[in-house]
Formats: sequence, structure tokens, C-alpha cells
Amino acid sequence: MAAIYFFEPSSEASLVRYFEDTMAPALSLHGAELLGHFVTEPAENTYPRLPIRTGETVFVWFASFADEAAYSAYKEALKNDGQWNEVCAPELRKWVSRPEEVLELTPTNRSLLRHNPSAN
Repeated sequence: MAAIYFFEPSSEASLVRYFEDTMAPALSLHGAELLGHFVTEPAENTYPRLPIRTGETVFVWFASFADEAAYSAYKEALKNDGQWNEVCAPELRKWVSRPEEVLELTPTNRSLLRHNPSAN
């Protein structure tokens, strides 16, 4: 899965720190195997054949789940987590400029990216 948050460029450092310190542990606790998180690169596109969006600043994080049942269990656990709903989600809304977009992705047969739970 991929979660995309749109925000103002001036809040980048605070949002990343909040994700790393608060959100990531909560997401992992509920079963998300976090794969990475990224922010918009503000540099000019020097390769015009690769189309990019301009004028948007986003924070994206990716997670993996063993299967659809594990993903469903994660969503249900997060929905029922009072700390997440009363503290984390409202705090996150301070930075974002519109609702998050969640993409539910499935690897293709040739994809090298597979669910691989960490040894932690």
C-alpha cells in the first residue's frame, strides 16, 4: 500500500519527524511492514521526457502486508485504536492540505518486491 499526504513545503521537516517518531511505530504495531517514506524533490525536472507534477508537495510512505487478510486486520486495528484516532490522526491533519490518498497495490508476477517481514 502507499499513503500520500499533500502538505505545505514549509512543514516538511516537522511532518517527517512526526511520521518517524509517532506514526511509524503505531503503524508497525498494527501490522504494517514499513518499506520507506519519501518527500517531494523540489529540484527542476532536467529530464523532460519524464513527466512530473509541479506545484505539489507530498509525503508518501509505503507498507507491505502478508496478504489481504493481514491488510484488513491492520485497517480494523487502526480504526479501533483510540490513541491513533484521538491523537495521531488529528495531529497529522495539522500538516496536510487535503485528505490522504491510499493506494492498495499488488505486485505483478515479475515484481521483485514481496512481503518480507523484518526480523525485529
